[in-house]
Amino acid sequence: DEDMAVRLDEQANILNAYNELATFATTNQSEQALLDKGANILLNLLDIDHVGIMMIDDEYKVANLVSDVPPQNASIQQLPVEGELWEQLARGEHLLIESVAGMESEDRDSKEIFDAHGIQSALILPFIDLAGKHMGSIGLDKFNGRIDLSNAQMQSARLISAQLVNHLQSLRLLQDSQRFANQMQQIAKFSEMVQSRLELAEIFQTSLHFTNRILDVDYINIVLYEDSLEKLIVRAYRQDEQDVILPSDNPVMPLEKTVVGTVWRKREAMYIRHYEPHQYENPYAKNIHVLYATALISR
Repeated sequence: DEDMAVRLDEQANILNAYNELATFATTNQSEQALLDKGANILLNLLDIDHVGIMMIDDEYKVANLVSDVPPQNASIQQLPVEGELWEQLARGEHLLIESVAGMESEDRDSKEIFDAHGIQSALILPFIDLAGKHMGSIGLDKFNGRIDLSNAQMQSARLISAQLVNHLQSLRLLQDSQRFANQMQQIAKFSEMVQSRLELAEIFQTSLHFTNRILDVDYINIVLYEDSLEKLIVRAYRQDEQDVILPSDNPVMPLEKTVVGTVWRKREAMYIRHYEPHQYENPYAKNIHVLYATALISR
């Protein structure tokens, strides 16, 4: 009958969408392209006007809009991860917003981003990985009128969303493996090359070069303790893709109230995810956000 034909057609569309995303994931290694592809598939599969994917940062404080299909170029691209909306999503529950205009005042931040994109109603699905970690959300949005999805369409949205999470995790695992293999290769090359260097300046140059290839950082410095001066001296640094080797008498890195000085005194590495200048001074590098320092100890 007609209802059976409609259901079969819906199932065929779901299967085609599922296969389309799976095929794309096996041939593409771009996280952004994968997210955009998933958003486009959901847009074409469902009776909606817009798909927005938000990913939560490592600190679980902020969610950033990472896929905006079709692009709305709204001024608000970020949300604090707080309030009942995010708590509900973290529990693995979807959230139906029948009217953005009627949202509660405590959801002001969410309402502002909906308004900025011209969204009148939305279905928000949680983005949760296989381990149960809340990664973000997928918004299925309507610009005009109320969002109205059938049970089959709801199941389709959940299926494609779950598939997208799985592909995203697989891609990240692959990228991590490739990154680790490259790092091990670069470390082996560094060990081989540094042993053939006799001049200190050459060792500094080689260290800066390979550290930059192993780690994705904006600034590197090498600081040595000069016994004759009883001070820490910056001997080399890399910034703005330029390597600079400095003489042994300049500049001085203070022993107190600096990360390097603290590492030197305690002989322990320090990792600061959110660097604040008032905590530790850093007179030779500006605009630092994340900082890692470790001690160099000779035998």
